[in-house]
Amino acid sequence: MTTTGPGIFENDAAQDFLTKLQSAPPTAVGDLVSAALRAVAQAEKPLTAADVQSALAALALLLAEFDGDVLTGATDPTAVQAWFVDLEVELTPSRRQIADATTSRILLAQDNGWADLWADSEDGRRARSTVKALRDLLADSASPE
Repeated sequence: MTTTGPGIFENDAAQDFLTKLQSAPPTAVGDLVSAALRAVAQAEKPLTAADVQSALAALALLLAEFDGDVLTGATDPTAVQAWFVDLEVELTPSRRQIADATTSRILLAQDNGWADLWADSEDGRRARSTVKALRDLLADSASPE
């Protein structure tokens, strides 16, 4: 049975991506997170919903230090956040740049299976709103305190 909801972790792809990260060697997690973001930002083919959902999960992990609520829907969000913090995977300038490009690409409807999934529905508005909130959190996290 496939689970698909508008929240970041309300789908099988995001949960599977998180499981993949947690099963990976700790030194590989940062590269896997970056790869998920690049798969969307630099896609040369139409986006799949699964690629977008994995990228959103990767972005949520990177932004959880600024707002832990982005992990809502993950199994045991507090433990996930603690695990990710322990890995010391940072939102580096290059990851920030690719994350910004990722959110921009996700919000483009053209050649976007994720956008097609949510077209003209209330859940779609919620899903797009979540992406916009991540984009805003990403921008806010770059501002000096």
